[in-house]
Amino acid sequence: MRCAGFPSLAFAFALGAVPTLGLPAEPAALPPPAYAAEHLAEGVHLLRPSKPDPWRNNSLVIEGPNGLVVVDAQPSPSSARDLLGAIRELSAKPIRYLVLTHPHAAAIGGADAFPPETVRVMSRMAYELLTSPDFDPGAEMAARDPEGWKAAAATPPRVDVLLGGRIEILEGSHIELWPLPPAHTSGDLVVFLSEAKIAAVGHLLFPDRNPYGRDANLGGWVATLNRILEQQPSTFVPLEGKALDPIAVRRLRDGFAWIRGEISIAFRELVPRAELVNWLRAREHFPTHFDPDAEPFFLPQLVERGIAEEIVARRKRGLPIPD
Repeated sequence: MRCAGFPSLAFAFALGAVPTLGLPAEPAALPPPAYAAEHLAEGVHLLRPSKPDPWRNNSLVIEGPNGLVVVDAQPSPSSARDLLGAIRELSAKPIRYLVLTHPHAAAIGGADAFPPETVRVMSRMAYELLTSPDFDPGAEMAARDPEGWKAAAATPPRVDVLLGGRIEILEGSHIELWPLPPAHTSGDLVVFLSEAKIAAVGHLLFPDRNPYGRDANLGGWVATLNRILEQQPSTFVPLEGKALDPIAVRRLRDGFAWIRGEISIAFRELVPRAELVNWLRAREHFPTHFDPDAEPFFLPQLVERGIAEEIVARRKRGLPIPD
């Protein structure tokens, strides 16, 4: 007997309709987490983007007895909020300090998304650079993602503590902050974890062999990397990519030293400055130190900085400066 108003199951199948018989629907798949945690040592976690994204990079999370230290704030408030969610998966402790390794947007852009009670720390020289009318903190982000940067806010973040010298924070945690002389910028800062032999170095290291150097001092960068190596960390945490070993640090240092030496040779051989970038790319050892296929390609910035430093050095020695 057929009930009025209800087609038979056979008729429903014939029309291609599959009855659910009251079964629950499949739950929607959850999106993958924005950050993946790598545990570098007891209480030390590296949060890295789960997939490549110009608007996400690394942040180091260090657990102390009564709170957390976070190194670098992500490039934007949105990515910082995702980071904060990932941090809460690791620990419920309050974030006591946010340490900003340098004044580029890649490190500071998300700082204002952190809780208001978190103390923001930066080197004094970084803040002076950040507040200079000639400084553009977003230049690197704009070079990497021009369209995305147009929609981003570029206001300087709140900063609570300006460092002029070395200090230890979270007493008993063996966390030292070292403001540095000019290198990647004039306001770099490194975070040393002496017991774990870890150094968080921000953009003092670029694992892709394409370092951004618009605000750099190449001679200072070489000296700074040597100074960090003298502390004998076994693990270096850059702003992008995986944690690195001392070999990677020496490789970048040697690349900067190579550029400086080659520019000096170019001056002696009267290579026109407008041709220096192509002249360097044609040199035998260029691919050893830098990626010739990188996009965007930042070598011209390094050459510009190297030329300025070579001119200063030649003036001090009373040597001629070719056009």
